[in-house]
Amino acid sequence: MGLEILECSEVWKEVDNSDDFEFSHTKVILRDGFEFFYARVDQRKTPSFQASVDPSALELHPIPTETIWPKSPKNALRCPNPASDSAEIYVKRPSLLAYGDSFVSTEIKTLVLHEVQICETLAQFQHPNIAKYLGCQVENDLITGLCFEKYGDSLFQMMQDGRSDSFDKGACLQDIRNGIQHLHSLEIVHGDINPHNILSHGDNFVIIDFDSCAKVGEELGLKLGTDGWTQESTTAEYSNDWYGFSKIEEFLHDQKSFDTSSCTA
Repeated sequence: MGLEILECSEVWKEVDNSDDFEFSHTKVILRDGFEFFYARVDQRKTPSFQASVDPSALELHPIPTETIWPKSPKNALRCPNPASDSAEIYVKRPSLLAYGDSFVSTEIKTLVLHEVQICETLAQFQHPNIAKYLGCQVENDLITGLCFEKYGDSLFQMMQDGRSDSFDKGACLQDIRNGIQHLHSLEIVHGDINPHNILSHGDNFVIIDFDSCAKVGEELGLKLGTDGWTQESTTAEYSNDWYGFSKIEEFLHDQKSFDTSSCTA
């Protein structure tokens, strides 16, 4: 197959004795078959970046697959057609861009397995306002992706694009409320209710992204919620989801004065 660039992102560093930042490098994640690597490139990420980079000339640092993909449990639900994204299926794979930058970044497989376990429960107790989990993608007995029904744009994108009049805000909020209540009926706290994690589905909306989920009362794990949209807490509490819900309500009715700088996908 040969080396291929999967993703890349600019890295900036703080200037000494200043509040300013300057470009450091672009971090690149590459794949060759079932092997993964990261490298750094001393040029900005431009539209022609990938075409201008020769992967074979980079200094590659291996990313051990055992730190990325967990071993698939024997009874794990498997997606019937998991090869790749399609018109009907979205395959969620963890971003490897943060690998090596912190302890958490080397525990990617723990996050993947945690989300699989949450999604197995959600698959047993489906709800129209919760993303439909179709099973995991397995390669070489390792979980390499989580498969979901594919939905439309995020609530954040719809608002950013000026489509606030294209849907019923009250009905949208009711859908989100219904989804949260369903999670709570299973004693699950979502932990990251924000506009990026709400997707359109026809005239309805669904909640996605379950790697921040935890059972109510549990200590929070490696993945925390989004700054500005979650309360500071060391344990998973229902009130945290309702806080995120209240911020979405503000966002829908007063977007211009709402700070969305910390709300990233």
